[in-house]
Amino acid sequence: RKTSHPCRDAMETCKFKVRLIIHALEYVPLGSGSFFIKIKWGTRVNRKVDFSDTVEVQSYNVPWNAEFEHICSFDVEKKTQKIHKKLIRLSIRQQAKGRFTTFKRVGVVNCNLAEYVGFGEKNRAVSLGKNNV
Repeated sequence: RKTSHPCRDAMETCKFKVRLIIHALEYVPLGSGSFFIKIKWGTRVNRKVDFSDTVEVQSYNVPWNAEFEHICSFDVEKKTQKIHKKLIRLSIRQQAKGRFTTFKRVGVVNCNLAEYVGFGEKNRAVSLGKNNV
């Protein structure tokens, strides 16, 4: 006989299509270099990983204009309709000169997608907290 966990009975799952657009990394203090972004969607159990194209610095900006889509599952409490956290992590990386396999991580941005559910399209500019550019 199978019994379910009481916390799971109080939850339901909702799926949303998430479209993430990364416009640019601005005010890069370096006049040259190549950068890319590694995106980790979700937890360690069901993690999808995406990579942006590698783009050269142009006038102290890195213009990606990259778009990513992913179907995300969110846990929702049945009683309160509270949506649980769903994190994505964007890791900005600089490619080492002359090498395609080595890089330096210059900054990380964590974003809770649950904050955006039900709001339609939202724009958000973020600063790299601790960065190494």
